[in-house]
Parts: sequence; C-alpha cells; structure tokens
Amino acid sequence: MTRSNSMLALLLFVVVACGSDSPSITSAPLAAQQAAPPAPQIKLTGIEVLPVALARPVQALDARGEARSWTEAYMVRLAMSGLPTTSGPLALFIGDTRIQEYGSWEGGLYFWVYDPEGATSLDGGAIAYSWEGGPRTPLGMNLSLTIDPDAERVPEDSLFPNRKRREPGGVFGASKAASHP
Repeated sequence: MTRSNSMLALLLFVVVACGSDSPSITSAPLAAQQAAPPAPQIKLTGIEVLPVALARPVQALDARGEARSWTEAYMVRLAMSGLPTTSGPLALFIGDTRIQEYGSWEGGLYFWVYDPEGATSLDGGAIAYSWEGGPRTPLGMNLSLTIDPDAERVPEDSLFPNRKRREPGGVFGASKAASHP
C-alpha cells in the first residue's frame, strides 16, 4: 500500500470510528465548546451614603465637565451578597448611568461621588448589574442620594483602617477623570 493510500485508509477509519454523534474537529474551537460560567446571583441587601472628609484633595470633573479639586465626597456603599470571588466582567448601573469605577469591601461594592450637583442624575436610579455584557439584572432597590451639606464628615482614613495608602495619580471613583490617593 502506498503512503497516500495508507493515509486515506487511516482517515476513513477515523471518520467511521468516530461516527456522526462525536464532536467534529472542525465543528467549533475548544473554547467555544466549553460552557461559560453562570452569571452570579447577586443580592443587594442595603445602601449607605457616607459624607467623607478626604485625606487629600482629589482632582475630578464636576457636573459641567470642569476640573475641580474636592476635599469632601460621598461614598456610596452597596451591601451585597453573592458577588463573585474573582474579578470578572461585572458592570454596575445606577439608572442609565454605568458606574465606571468602583471598589470592593468585605460586604459588597462602593463608589465615590465627588460633585453633589452631578449626584442628582443618580438620585432615584434603579441599581442593576450586567455580567459579561449580558442583559441588566435589576437588584430591586433605587439609590437615594439625599445630600445634606451640614452632615458630619467621616474621616476617609477611618473607612479602611488596614488599607495601605495608594500613591497619587491612581484613578479612583465614579469619574475616569478622578484621581484619588
């Protein structure tokens, strides 16, 4: 048997032995054959808005898009359960606004609001998330951002007593233009 005939016989044997019920080598890439992990079942159990005295001024854009320096901010803490233990493609929404940057704490997620005028667009917005670019999943609560200018400010350093200070220049907050140490 010539070399080309033996190759043809081997190929015919593989096709017959595998049968039509077996996955085809050309049917789909291996990554596509693997099932995507299921979306997390996140539950929102509480919302806390804390007026904060910042340890250092933060440069961020105001509601009109002008750069300003902020010495006070509002930390919005969302108490949640069911968050994935690894980082992943989770998008957080308040109404129609995607929260571009947020952090995590042992009880859920948080984000910063620097401009009280800009906060009005978030007030009353339904809180939702999206996993891997999928549809938004409402969390059953709306954000209430009642801003009291006379409220006592919590010192920023008391919020995360065991955290090392970040170096200046890192983006941290609800605005990509925000720089927070």
